[in-house]
Formats: sequence, C-alpha cells, structure tokens
Amino acid sequence: MIRYTGHRTPLALAGLLVLCAAGGCDRRAREIRDSDRAALAFLERVPLASSARTDLDAPPAALRVWIDRTGIGLDESAYWAGLTSAQLDRLDEAGFAPEGDRISPILTLATRRLPPEAIESAGAYMVKPVFERLDSARERLTRSDALLGGEFSGRVVLWIDGETPFATLARVLYSLGQAQLSVFLFAVETPAGIRVLEVDAPTLRARPCEPHTCRGLTASVTKGGLVWREREQAGGGCKREAGIEMAGAGGKDAPAGLADALDGVKGLDLDGHPNAPAPVGPAPAPPPEPGCHALARIDGRLDLSALRAGLAARGPGPPACKTVVLSASEDIPWQELVAVTDELARAGHPRFVLAVGIVDDRCGT
Repeated sequence: MIRYTGHRTPLALAGLLVLCAAGGCDRRAREIRDSDRAALAFLERVPLASSARTDLDAPPAALRVWIDRTGIGLDESAYWAGLTSAQLDRLDEAGFAPEGDRISPILTLATRRLPPEAIESAGAYMVKPVFERLDSARERLTRSDALLGGEFSGRVVLWIDGETPFATLARVLYSLGQAQLSVFLFAVETPAGIRVLEVDAPTLRARPCEPHTCRGLTASVTKGGLVWREREQAGGGCKREAGIEMAGAGGKDAPAGLADALDGVKGLDLDGHPNAPAPVGPAPAPPPEPGCHALARIDGRLDLSALRAGLAARGPGPPACKTVVLSASEDIPWQELVAVTDELARAGHPRFVLAVGIVDDRCGT
C-alpha cells in the first residue's frame, strides 16, 4: 500500500496551518481539512506506477483525478485547502462558496476498462461523463482564481493505477484536454515518496516544441516490444498549445517516421500518394531504416537494459531534444510507459508527450 505520510503537498498544509492559526479553525476550514484527509486516505490505496527518478517535484495543491481498478473520480479538496483564511473571506464577500470540495466518483470501470456507453462512438476518444465533470470543475476554479486576482493554471494531478491500460488513460486525458486542462502531473511512487511526473499535453504533432536544433526521438511500446527512432529536429517557432490535438489521416502531424512506417497498409495513405496494390505472396523483409531501433520482448517483458545500452551507444550529433513523442498500444499498462520514460530521462530526454491514436510497431518501409 502506498503511504503518503511525510510527503503531503506543502501548499495544502501551509494553507491549513494559516486557516487553523490563532486558536482554531472555522467550520469551513475544518470541512476542507477533513475532505483533504479523506481524499488522501483514499488515494493512498491507489497502486501508483513506480519511478526511479529523483528530480521530480512534490504534488501541488490542484485538482486531482484518480483512476483505479474500479472507477474514475475527481477531488478538489487540495485546491481549497491551499487557500488562506483571507482568501476564503474574499470569496465569501463576493458571494462565492466553494463547491465540489469532496472526493467523488465519476464513472465505474470494469477492471480498469471504460464501459462502451461512456464513449461517444466507436473509435472516439471523448468520455462524456469525465469531460462534463472536469469542465464544470475548471469553470468553478477559474472563477475562484479570478475573484482572488489570479488566473487558473489548468493543472491537474492524476493518481493512476499502474496497471491502467493506455486505452483508458488516453481517453481520459483527451477528455481532460477538451475541458481545457492542459498541465498533466502524474503522481508516481519514487524513492523520495510521492512525486509528480509532468507530461506535455497529449498530441499527434510530429515534433514537440524545441528552441534549438536537437536530436529528436519517438518511441512506441507495443505487445511485441519497443520501437524508437532518432531524427535531427530543427528548433524555433515554440508555442505551448493547450488541450489535445488529434491529427487526421492526412498525417502531416504524425510523429516523425510514423507516416513512412504505416504507409502501404491497406486503407492508409499518409503521404498523399495512392498505395500500390498489395503484392501476392510473402512480403519481402523491409530494408534497414537508419535511426530506427526495434527491441523485442523477452518472455513478455521489455528489456530496458537493452534500451539503455542503445541510447548510450548513439553516435555524435546535436544535443538530445528534451521532449520525446511516446505512443503505445491500447493494452499497454501505464507502469510500463513510466519505466520507459525513466530510461529516456537518463539519456537526456526528461519530458515526454503522449501521442494517441497511432502506434509504430516496426522499422523499415
């Protein structure tokens, strides 16, 4: 069981200390404190993914969303607990009362899988109940911050069961992005306690923003193993974009190398040229593809030591791009993706963006 003792959000505790100073807490402060304690007690039962990284920050006082084996839920209590008594007084004077300051379920899951009726249509990514609840919470916190003279950060801390499949995670993230939440902080268990892994807004853009020319990398985790590609990436033109972008089949925004890898598959035309009829008989082995590396699973497990060695053996070139484009098959568990990002961070790629809706599972054309 995960223990949060000693690693609680500093902002949340500081807010509670101010609220409770000088001899006691008012009723609202006690309710908020109790809500935050109840939420943390519940979240301690979520078996988070583990990370070996030591450079991560503690969770901030922000919206919290959890996904465990049986459901998805929302908690705002850390946000309200992060406010001082003076700030709560200002909200009272404006006639604004905190709402939604209790941990509450949104959707029931069947062994971490979304029920079909929760998804708008076959192949879609929007989970309507998640979108509606988070959009309402975002509007409420945006108004609160405006009354306090600030601006809502768009941050959400996600407490995700490490065995959650990418199919569920991707759709929840898409729905959060549509609710205009754009900073995703994943709670992970580290040697220093609970810390957060920041993930850039999920996208299908080819190249994350980088200020200078650098060595870009895309990686895709599948049931067969891991494919990663390296390609020099021009810098400049950086602008953070909120939400999630879903590239169409035209493919100009697909991660570098994915269009080449998938072109030729029946029904796909990612480069604008008609596909030739499939040849009769066994397909020839694809020619070697420069910069592409494929690691097969061994007894069903990824050989992360081979990934580490491959990244360390890269030849001379520009410095590594900070952000990696990471994609996965729908049944890949979140814990496996976190383990891959640990190795990528060790090799100089500390950030990553999740690409949804497309998977790269081979080298060669």
